Amino acid sequence: MKYACKMFLREHIEYHLQSKETKEKRANKNRGRKRTEETKQKLSIAKLGDLNPNKNGNVRRGAIITQEHRIKQSNKMKGKIPWNKGLTKDDPRVRKYIETRYGIQS
Repeated sequence: MKYACKMFLREHIEYHLQSKETKEKRANKNRGRKRTEETKQKLSIAKLGDLNPNKNGNVRRGAIITQEHRIKQSNKMKGKIPWNKGLTKDDPRVRKYIETRYGIQS
């Protein structure tokens, strides 16, 4: 699960289902609000660290993967054929990727 907490996930979904007017009201409510020095310090500490999900969008960065888990992952992937095995540049999927990624018309 991408989000560790179901409560956060529920709030996240509800927030995106709200109308633009409601979102604007919520934003205006907190705009210009003064924070204490203690609160600023707590926010500063919370934004630091390797597991901050707002930093590069990678929640698992810095997580330690055990050797046992690496072996399990390796065994799970063995025997699977990659999606792009045997494709050529003439394949429509590859051509579309090249055009969108690099702007090269083929």
